[in-house]
Amino acid sequence: MDHQKFNKLAEYVKDTTTFAAKKSSNLLELSKLTLETKNLGKNLKVVYIELGKLFYKANKDNKDKAENYRDYFNNVEETSKKIEHLNKKILKLKDMRLCKLCNKEISKNSVFCPACGGKL
Repeated sequence: MDHQKFNKLAEYVKDTTTFAAKKSSNLLELSKLTLETKNLGKNLKVVYIELGKLFYKANKDNKDKAENYRDYFNNVEETSKKIEHLNKKILKLKDMRLCKLCNKEISKNSVFCPACGGKL
């Protein structure tokens, strides 16, 4: 094998390895973000349950005590923003986006949504 062919082969192996490493890194990041999103979603459900219990107890006698809910409302808003941010990162790693019409995941390069048929 001459030197030029060997260099081409070495370059090909290097490029393939780099590509595989990047894909592996993206998959790992995607897994981490997905897990974090699911955990935040579970935490949000707990907050909703606690908020509902508190709201019921405070309002069963028609008493409005909104100050009791402020921390819960803030927690819901902060967690929802975190989930939205993580979902955007997940879509980016998957080379996807959301359809503006039906909110389904679609390919970044789609001209029409396969779910609703809308033009993007």
